[in-house]
Amino acid sequence: MVAFVVPTMGRFVFTPVLPFMQAEYGVTVVQGGWLAAANHLGYLIGALTAMRVPLDERGMVRAGLSGVAMCVLAMAVPGPFALWFALRLAAGIAAAWAFIHVSAWGLRHAMAASHPQWGGWIFMGSGLGLIVSGLLCTAWLALHGSASGAWLLNGAGLAAIAIAVWPRGGEPGRHALSSTVADTRSPPVSDPAVRRMIVAYGLGGFGYITAATFLPVLAKSLLGSGLGYTLFWPLFGAAALGTLFVASPLGLRIGDARALRGCLAIMAAGNAALAGLSGAWALALGTIAIGGTFMLLTLLGLRDVRGRVPPEAATRVIGRMTIAWAVGQCLGPIVSAYLAGDDGRFTGALALAAAALALAATITPANRPSR
Repeated sequence: MVAFVVPTMGRFVFTPVLPFMQAEYGVTVVQGGWLAAANHLGYLIGALTAMRVPLDERGMVRAGLSGVAMCVLAMAVPGPFALWFALRLAAGIAAAWAFIHVSAWGLRHAMAASHPQWGGWIFMGSGLGLIVSGLLCTAWLALHGSASGAWLLNGAGLAAIAIAVWPRGGEPGRHALSSTVADTRSPPVSDPAVRRMIVAYGLGGFGYITAATFLPVLAKSLLGSGLGYTLFWPLFGAAALGTLFVASPLGLRIGDARALRGCLAIMAAGNAALAGLSGAWALALGTIAIGGTFMLLTLLGLRDVRGRVPPEAATRVIGRMTIAWAVGQCLGPIVSAYLAGDDGRFTGALALAAAALALAATITPANRPSR
């Protein structure tokens, strides 16, 4: 679980730090969108290379953990923009390596132990990463800290966590390609339901990312520059953490695909609420609706497809789903930033995100047949 803190915190620490960069360096909404997209493009590259780098599972996790921490620390350098772009790109690559191999390892062992509900505990580390990054930035703002200091503070925390969970021994590492070198002439996603799940998963990545990139910017524009706006990002993470306790067993009870469809609908409603903002309560409701479901898309989607494909194809299918998610995440911040403009009016972007999520809910397949 703790290992998930690093890739999630390393990727999304940009969200609470962005207002610092806007105030100190004059970073625009459009520039922020491109920096976010760089990270998600890196995540896409990482998802592709994670299935090809000739390292075992343990080696890939080590490379991912260390790479994320170093890239976040290096963001303390005050520009130029091209350097920031390159660092966010590299952080995304490292985060994907860590995420794919930690999730494959954790879900494999949960299934092998006949305890699929453990998947919820595994993904709780992601919620913790959001909370920690948000609270660190809140404390740093209270101390009137700089943007560089915010990156150093979060980078130091990531380095400490990476050292604490560093894979040292135990189970021999599996080769990263051991379950993905099956005959490519027989693709593991020939099942129409799996293909629909991959598309829905990609639309989910597009739909959640506007809020996950610009929530503090949106909150600051509504609430002013006091500490209050910084608390919505930890709330986003707390919602993600809290719902895993309920939704993971609920998915096992009613079916992961059905639960996923419900989560997509709730997230669509959350984006619609943010699009029609009229105050702090609407902001809080939208934050909880999106934050409380976005990690569930990952948990429920990956767990569902693991039950639809043979075990030897699971890592490759997870990789393809991660690619679809990454494509959605790459497009989302850029489209949202240009729709919002530098005056930060996100109504159109959030409405588009709501529409994408509604479509994803519509095409999500029915529950897989029991084996």
